[in-house]
Amino acid sequence: MKNILYELYAGNISPWEQYFPESDEYRKLCKKHIQHHSDFIDILKKLDPPLHKQFIKIIDELSETTPYEFSEMFMGGFRLGVRIMIDVFHEELYQGKESVTPSGG
Repeated sequence: MKNILYELYAGNISPWEQYFPESDEYRKLCKKHIQHHSDFIDILKKLDPPLHKQFIKIIDELSETTPYEFSEMFMGGFRLGVRIMIDVFHEELYQGKESVTPSGG
């Protein structure tokens, strides 16, 4: 396995491209959302004047914010993980222990 920092630098690690929820609940929600979206567009097409193109444009504009939200959530989670690691190692060093696992007795 290559060095994780090198892989990150080389662009071989892309969490935003690799993440996809795999739960059945997520799939059901997506399917339900897609159906509601489709049904609503059909209703908007029947109006005079039709409003489906305007609705699609608004939804597309709204979805442009998603990458920013995901990147902030990822960075916040990563920072939290690092803070946890710092706290664990700080406590370990403070107590002068070599290992964080309890010794068997």
